[in-house]
Amino acid sequence: MKLKRLEELTIRDDFIFGKVFEDTELVKELISRILPELHLKDLKCVIRQRDLKDSYGTRGIRLDIYSENEEYLFGVEMHNNRWTFSPKRARYYKATTNMYLLEQGQDVDELKDLYIIIICTYDPFGHDKMIYRYENVCHETGEELKDGEHIVYVNCTAAENRETEIGRFCRYVMSGEVQDRFTENSRKAPGFRHGDIRRFHFCASAHLN
Repeated sequence: MKLKRLEELTIRDDFIFGKVFEDTELVKELISRILPELHLKDLKCVIRQRDLKDSYGTRGIRLDIYSENEEYLFGVEMHNNRWTFSPKRARYYKATTNMYLLEQGQDVDELKDLYIIIICTYDPFGHDKMIYRYENVCHETGEELKDGEHIVYVNCTAAENRETEIGRFCRYVMSGEVQDRFTENSRKAPGFRHGDIRRFHFCASAHLN
């Protein structure tokens, strides 16, 4: 574990990332920048560092941000270490999260669309795209399965689209410098007010995952 002083933590560290995005409006803005086509109007709940585990003895997951509304469920993760990157991480996130989406007796058609969003401080696939989206597609016809499962990777190092809303957020992640109203508001959130964190006795030993 690489210990860091509290004052050295940035939005890239999962402790600060999770604290800042306890704010529902900030989460809605973040997701809207990544997925503007969803036209999000509201989010019902935001849970920081949510632990999901199917049963005793199995490996669980911990999402930096867990949020949902009537139509969608979002799991958001900040990832810094390219050497531990694996597409199977997102696969496991999807599988584990799906276990919690229906109550006994509910029909599978009631499943909400699930978006697993992984924000990377490196290019996970090496094509210099800011957004990589993956959905289930038929190899033979190219037709989408439309099962409601989506994996989205955000590459904060991409050279393209740097002046877009998501591009400005990516510049903020990589530089720590405020880029616009949204990034300024995130800097003002309680997670970045280190005195507030001390008063609430949060652990200052966050590390890069």
